[in-house]
Amino acid sequence: MFRCTDFCWSYFDLKNDQILFKQNDPSHAAYLIIQGQIKIVQNGEIISSLSQGGFFGEISLTMTNGIRTASAFAAGSATLLEITRNDFYKLLSKNLFLAKEIQSLAFARLKKDHDRQ
Repeated sequence: MFRCTDFCWSYFDLKNDQILFKQNDPSHAAYLIIQGQIKIVQNGEIISSLSQGGFFGEISLTMTNGIRTASAFAAGSATLLEITRNDFYKLLSKNLFLAKEIQSLAFARLKKDHDRQ
């Protein structure tokens, strides 16, 4: 079981077209979409559109040494939950099933990135 004091996550809002991060930026967090829609752009092409419940940012925390593989921006207003690198790893260490699922998600997304090139 997780206690609220185990993690320190923050909520924040993005405005329409507001950029959250850019491809090749250093990474410090992953994100869960509470409300709204986020577009993921790689090499100038929209590769994904994520909405409520969508999770992203895991690739840079697990597989690319902290470098973003794509850009992310809000398509309309959006509310996100930010999970910092330390809390991300703390959460995964407490739930190996979740860790495996996130690893599988990151691997599948990286494979799609590779196939697009």
